[in-house]
Amino acid sequence: MRKLICWALLLVLFGTSIVLSAADAKAELITVAPGGRYFQKGDEAFLIVGPNDALTWPGLSPLLGGTNPAAAKDYLEKLARHGVNTLRVMIEYAQYPHGLLENPLGEYRTEVVEFWDTFFDWLEDYDLYAIVTPWDPFWMERTWHQNPYNTLNGGMMDTMYGFLTQPEALARQKERFAFMIERWGHSKHILAWELMNEIELWWGASSYEMDKWISEMADFVREHQLKTHGFTQLITASSAANMPSGALGKVIYNHPKLDFATTHLYTGPGMNAPRNTTDVVTEVALAVNYALWQIVDNRPYTDTESGPIEMWIGSATFDAEFLHNVSWAHLASGGAGTGMRWPYRSPHVLTTGMLESLARISAFIEAFDFTGFVPENLGADLIVPDGHEVVGIGDTQRKLIWLVRDESLQGEPAASVLEMHYIEPGSYRLSFWDPWSADWLEKDLAVHFAKPRGSITTPEFLKDITIVLERIGE
Repeated sequence: MRKLICWALLLVLFGTSIVLSAADAKAELITVAPGGRYFQKGDEAFLIVGPNDALTWPGLSPLLGGTNPAAAKDYLEKLARHGVNTLRVMIEYAQYPHGLLENPLGEYRTEVVEFWDTFFDWLEDYDLYAIVTPWDPFWMERTWHQNPYNTLNGGMMDTMYGFLTQPEALARQKERFAFMIERWGHSKHILAWELMNEIELWWGASSYEMDKWISEMADFVREHQLKTHGFTQLITASSAANMPSGALGKVIYNHPKLDFATTHLYTGPGMNAPRNTTDVVTEVALAVNYALWQIVDNRPYTDTESGPIEMWIGSATFDAEFLHNVSWAHLASGGAGTGMRWPYRSPHVLTTGMLESLARISAFIEAFDFTGFVPENLGADLIVPDGHEVVGIGDTQRKLIWLVRDESLQGEPAASVLEMHYIEPGSYRLSFWDPWSADWLEKDLAVHFAKPRGSITTPEFLKDITIVLERIGE
């Protein structure tokens, strides 16, 4: 009898440990917040802060082939120290043969595999996350002559067209996904598998074929991940179009197999070839608002690639301020973080000043606490003086508004008046955040709006200011 009791206790303890382990694993995974709009880590909101990176770019390349792993680890530590919490990476970078994961197909290159082995371990060391996509179609297309999918190199395709539909190509893709999942899918610091980068550009596929491919690959990835590791990361796929519409828009924004939506915000001259640091604000706000308007189930939206693609910025000071404004426009429009810069610099990494821009906005994200925040766009209800741009979001309890002065008017600090054409009457706490000092200018001022219209006069500011309103009563 005593033996039976002991065995029963052991089984209970064993079962409890399994439940606790599963709970711990889930707590480390990034999920979609219950109300949508943002991500969640455990019980707290998680917003993406960070850029794109690659195994052949200067920050991480010292790890490839083991030339100077300490330098690469120091680079990751620097990112984490500046508030970066997520990197978007392609598992291969096809510009050069040494960046390929397979060559020929089916033979996984040791130095690339070992690079990622170490990289995913380091993510845990610094509590960083990664959005991981398995192909680099931009350089794949430009170096097709050396690519292993090319029939000339033992592959199955004469051109890249048909990659999403050719049966042997699909089988090889699943083999790559299976390898990635079995090798690295144990990492709870993989935020998401991005099934395909810029899915509409490279393969000559129709929207129907893209939809079908996403369904097939998403099912395969989820099932293999569950079978192999017992949990799943998020899944997404990106579009090169900053505001896709029609059938493509339906696939990108609302595909039932995708957990969040992402596009690339190469929006126009303000982003692609900037002449100042503020014209980009309207472009980013428009694209983010469009995405949230298209999404029907409140899933998060984030840009995963943006930057001055047509005219790289020479001045490090200009670029740091440009990134500051892009990040704030993305966040204050309802994006699930700062958006993800493609460096477009030489050397091809973010400067220290750009990382400081991310550190400052990361401090605000922590101070505001987005947990439970499920906002809608406020843009149409906000009116500012000429020479200013304003973007804002809010729910029934809190409002987040970012006001930026055009670069041409940033001479001396001055106050501004924000007119609100609609606000729920009642008592509020009003706070002002300085995005440059990363601290509150004024906090918890008591204000009351007796009517559904009102105005706020800001403290003096030079470039931009963030306004937070929290409703506290009737």
